[in-house]
Amino acid sequence: MSHLTVAVSTTIDRPRDEVHALIDDLPAHERWTDHMLTDWEHPEPGVVRVKLKGGGRSEIRAISSTPDEVVEEGTDGKRRTRGTYRLAPAGPDRTDVTFVSEILERGSRAEALADPLVKAVLRRGNAKALARLKAIMED
Repeated sequence: MSHLTVAVSTTIDRPRDEVHALIDDLPAHERWTDHMLTDWEHPEPGVVRVKLKGGGRSEIRAISSTPDEVVEEGTDGKRRTRGTYRLAPAGPDRTDVTFVSEILERGSRAEALADPLVKAVLRRGNAKALARLKAIMED
């Protein structure tokens, strides 16, 4: 069964190092993702537990971080996901940010039938999150 991937992008008028510093702080993600993820808990560094607005809880772990990429993986016990922020300079003091959301393992084969809806929800939610990140960084 293939996995599902959705990518959204924006350009932020801040240097890559500043954008990276905020994205690399996993608990700070609550500031731009609380429209999708609520009830944030911080049990240990590099780990957050959240409630998904669609239902259920998930644990998200920071996996790796370089100036060009921050990778996180999540699980709710049934599904395994990966979120990757890709950062690239876009000129003086500007950064292109692409967020790639992947569902690597699903709870059941039947979930694949909902892929078009899931993609639309993820695309809309992740685009809103990047717009909020942009606003935070540019204020």
